[in-house]
Amino acid sequence: MNINKVTYKQRFYLLVAAVVLSCFVAYFVAIKQSVNLYRSNIEITSELNNLYNAPVEIANITHEINAIDSLIGREFNETDFQSLLLDFIITHSPKNVSFYKLHDIHSFQQGNYMIYTEVIELEGPYKGLLEIVNKFEKEINVLKLKSAKFYVLEDKKVKRNKLLLSIVIQSYKKI
Repeated sequence: MNINKVTYKQRFYLLVAAVVLSCFVAYFVAIKQSVNLYRSNIEITSELNNLYNAPVEIANITHEINAIDSLIGREFNETDFQSLLLDFIITHSPKNVSFYKLHDIHSFQQGNYMIYTEVIELEGPYKGLLEIVNKFEKEINVLKLKSAKFYVLEDKKVKRNKLLLSIVIQSYKKI
């Protein structure tokens, strides 16, 4: 191609094509690597900040675990569990609610925890039984109320029905 026979319009298009081609070459040779290095620098900096914050986060998580452990289980044994439970029911139950049956404590070890479960059956009117369940849920955070079941038992000697409440209560102790 003779340069003298090329029109100015064709020269302009060749110049634009050469500039665009040189921009692509410059991007792939120099700029793309710089952009990739900049992005990796940002990622590494954020990971480094996470590493600097790791001891604080570990301490916060450890504190949360200890708080949950203290809520889940206190350091007491079976007799403390039963005495705490009986003291609460005696002091907070209405006068018309009485003990019907007190079952033995069932102990079970699972993992690093000892689980104590007790079933207590109370007798009385519906309102009084419901009041003791409500007070138990609101005021005691050491023992967990797992189940409350109302049922009617027919007393054949007196020929009356008794309303009973069976409460299942658990406590967890970290071993």
